[in-house]
Amino acid sequence: MMWLTWRENEIKSIQILRAIAALSVVYVHCTVTKDYNFPTTGAFGVDIFFVISGFIIAFVVTRDANQFMIKRIFRIYPMYLLATLGSAFVLVVAPNVFNTMTISWAGFIKSLFLIPGPEKGNPVLAQGWTLRFEMFFYFAMYLSLLFVKNRKYSSYVCISILMIFLGGIQIIKPNNYILNYFNNGLLLEFVYGVVLFKCYEYLKVKNYKINSGLKISMAMLMAIVGYGSMVFLDVAQIHVTGLRHLDYGIPSLLLAAALLTLENNIKDSNVMRGVVKIGEASFVMYLVHYHIVTFCSRCIFNNIISVKNIFIIELVKIIIAFIVTIVISIIIYEVIDNPIQKQLKKILKGGLLQK
Repeated sequence: MMWLTWRENEIKSIQILRAIAALSVVYVHCTVTKDYNFPTTGAFGVDIFFVISGFIIAFVVTRDANQFMIKRIFRIYPMYLLATLGSAFVLVVAPNVFNTMTISWAGFIKSLFLIPGPEKGNPVLAQGWTLRFEMFFYFAMYLSLLFVKNRKYSSYVCISILMIFLGGIQIIKPNNYILNYFNNGLLLEFVYGVVLFKCYEYLKVKNYKINSGLKISMAMLMAIVGYGSMVFLDVAQIHVTGLRHLDYGIPSLLLAAALLTLENNIKDSNVMRGVVKIGEASFVMYLVHYHIVTFCSRCIFNNIISVKNIFIIELVKIIIAFIVTIVISIIIYEVIDNPIQKQLKKILKGGLLQK
């Protein structure tokens, strides 16, 4: 199974998916505040991220499950803490710049530890709500690794833990804010990703082959239907089931499956390397994009461009906001996040945090 020797960031289709997810979220925050006069869509980027996470974590534990939780904390927390502290600083020093955001001491403390709470301004970094689900999923996978010695079964145990948790809440209906916080079905999107990995693993091992032209056509159709349906639901303001993990989770799964199907057909090029780089910087982009987009709108465009509601001008504003967000995110990734991750990996390899 040579393909299991790949590193996570060598799977180009995953990096492309990350780029699509991140840029979708950037777009929705360009439009949801009405600072840019375009249809609002793209929040489903979060759902794509959740499916990707399920796939990647299932992939990771088949290779190396040692110090799993420490590695996940190291991956998430450094940039999240920096972004949260930066958000808190801006809110204290210049509260009028990001006037849709608030802060409280209780919310700030809980934000640092990704603890759900009803307090005002919790989380300080609004995107932190999704990281709570990420950490919950990581914890479920960590528990599964404790329960089984054979790593190939850990994903199945993880799925069982999540399903028992969600089923238990439905039955018990606890009067607990934290437990009820996770009772909205979004954890199932991680399950989709885990199942996708298991299917991908099975097909790779069996080495199933299909006509290349047919495979590409089917994958492209799946991708268009998956992404297109989510955009359509947003723009038309239609909710088929009213359940996010179905209306957006299933199309996200379809999109991910399509891109993974095309993995061997992705050719190296300058454009593709650029997309992959955006994918590598997608976590940073997700954390900082709202501040960049809002700054562009309220501190630059409002003072320079007085004309509004003209399509070409609004389009230029969107393009500039995207370019600035991408450039700054990649710089932060290369200058801050990537060096931190490399240093933390050295610490782990050095055995300083061995069990």
